[in-house]
Amino acid sequence: MKQDTTFLVVMICSIWLSLLLIPIGSAEQQGSIVAWPCENEQCTTIPEGDNFVAIATTDQYSPHSLALTADGSIVAWGDNSWGQCTVPAGNNFIAIDAAGDTSYALRSDGSIAQWGRIFYTPPLETGLVALSGGNTYSSSLALRSNGTIVQWGGFLGLTPKAEGYKAVSAGSHGKAPNLAVSSTNSIVAWKNSDDCGYGLCNVPAGNDFIAVDGGAYHAVALRSDHSIVTWGCDGWCDLPSLTPSPEENYGISAIAAAEGQTLALLENGSLASW
Repeated sequence: MKQDTTFLVVMICSIWLSLLLIPIGSAEQQGSIVAWPCENEQCTTIPEGDNFVAIATTDQYSPHSLALTADGSIVAWGDNSWGQCTVPAGNNFIAIDAAGDTSYALRSDGSIAQWGRIFYTPPLETGLVALSGGNTYSSSLALRSNGTIVQWGGFLGLTPKAEGYKAVSAGSHGKAPNLAVSSTNSIVAWKNSDDCGYGLCNVPAGNDFIAVDGGAYHAVALRSDHSIVTWGCDGWCDLPSLTPSPEENYGISAIAAAEGQTLALLENGSLASW
């Protein structure tokens, strides 16, 4: 396990870049963005400022990133080949996501804005409370206030119909399934835009999950006791190296998964990675 004792509240990791948002009370400037590794020129274009409240980034093939400011507006940097960094005007946004050549945002009225390379049109409805944008060619997900799942793109007929879902994670590519935490706190997986791959549909048993995130070849879920479980790889990655040892697997408050990396925010504000 690698551990950084910088105090952090938001972490986003992708194949090429990890982003951190520094909160009030840290030793560094609150509300600013930190990135690593900085081998890519994208690191030199990170916006300055201390008023950011959320961040999102994509993979190495179409690298762009978004940040949500405290006043509800969005800034973007990176590849703009498809207009994915040409953000919509307004200061009524409350959540953001990015995947492939596409950018997503949730407005305060619960409607979705989507821009960049658009293969599938988002639902024209309000009242949505959570958003998980998928790769340009895959499915994307949102949650209604009653916990039903809205999906656009992918195999629409497989979308779970029940109410009470608590969290969703859109698959990062066609063979990476969509994931959700159900009303019974179990993990549910269903096909994205291709057959499930890498063992990612073999979700762990249990009814004590509170969060889930899917990476390229593995996935991670957070239990109510603040430990995590990982699954997947199926020969495409080394799952033990992406999983904390029993001695390390406690006190975790947030998770993120990417290709070749699992990130966890610990309850003491430090960051751990495997």
